[in-house]
Amino acid sequence: MAKVLFCLPRFHTNSVPWVRLLREGGHDVIVHVQRSSLAEDHALAVPQLIPAAGWSHTLGRLLPRRSDPDFRAAPPLKAYWQRMKADAPDIVVVRGVTRWFCIVAALMALMQGRRVVVYDQDDPQARSFSGTWIRRSLCRLLGMGRITARAAEAKPTGPSVASTLPFGAPSCSENLAREARHRIAQDAGIGRILMVGKYRARKGHAKLLDALAQLATQRHFTLTICAEEISHADRTRRAALEAKVGALGLTDRVCFIANADRATMAKLYASHAIFVLPSLDEPAAVSPIEAVWHGAVALMDQNSGTRHYLPPNDAFTFDARHHRDIARALDPLLAQPERLRELRGLCLNHLQEFGSDEAVRRVLEREVLGINNIATPVDLHPQSSNCRAT
Repeated sequence: MAKVLFCLPRFHTNSVPWVRLLREGGHDVIVHVQRSSLAEDHALAVPQLIPAAGWSHTLGRLLPRRSDPDFRAAPPLKAYWQRMKADAPDIVVVRGVTRWFCIVAALMALMQGRRVVVYDQDDPQARSFSGTWIRRSLCRLLGMGRITARAAEAKPTGPSVASTLPFGAPSCSENLAREARHRIAQDAGIGRILMVGKYRARKGHAKLLDALAQLATQRHFTLTICAEEISHADRTRRAALEAKVGALGLTDRVCFIANADRATMAKLYASHAIFVLPSLDEPAAVSPIEAVWHGAVALMDQNSGTRHYLPPNDAFTFDARHHRDIARALDPLLAQPERLRELRGLCLNHLQEFGSDEAVRRVLEREVLGINNIATPVDLHPQSSNCRAT
């Protein structure tokens, strides 16, 4: 069995299914992160915080400012070299090769003779001579694997290609799908809308509120907005949205939930029939995927990075720049219970084919573990149901 080290900025929920499936197969998993968050799930793996070296802080202050404060937070070179040798991973998965921490981790792993896989959230087929194209081509020359969370309509080709590793289900996909189908059959779910997203302008909270205000006189609905609130800026933005809710006359229909843990999020997904992500420039959101696993229909911007996790149907997308188009997509779901039930089932069917535990295992075997022959007798399927308690 293999030992896999993930080197990540933080332990996002999108990494949890991969850790779960690797551990179910008997593999050891270690997670190194640059920062932690209150909303993280440490049930499967407790991430180890890697402090930044003093020299990287000093040099970082001399260079142009970045929106990501940890972008230039490189680990102490000697200490991290010894740390990686002591952990002795067979495979090192790094989150891109732009952050200094991930560059250092990838280079050290190569020098120590370990298999390196680079994970990004860009299109599987990168645009020629773009930054992603150059980085992936270089990774290929150095013998590093390349994976992305995004999917494409057509099979990509060329030196800049990354294989799609789907995010997967937050827990056993078979159990989730069975429970979701029962929920869809029993519950029309009319009017219960959920949005999950940080309080940032590009996430589209305001556009969604404008869309719902347009529908308010004709349709019944409630909206739950769930977000992290970890800074003064977060609380200020929430207050501004609450003021907007009041100005639009939606106070009785909208509620806000802060810093929900994974158990609470699972209950929220299960109790809402419609999930909306009105975000622009969203590389690879995991929240709509989790919502679908719990039986919701998901709607998102037509250019969202996880658009292809949903069926190839315009009913599931909108142009997030225009609140009227968001309202256009929502209206039939609020007006027609059978249409809502039908689209919830279509979403679940498509996701079960694309991102089931079995599908994700196959990609993990090939692209991360480096098992070229899928029939190799590795114990990634410990039970007939493909699920194991961890």
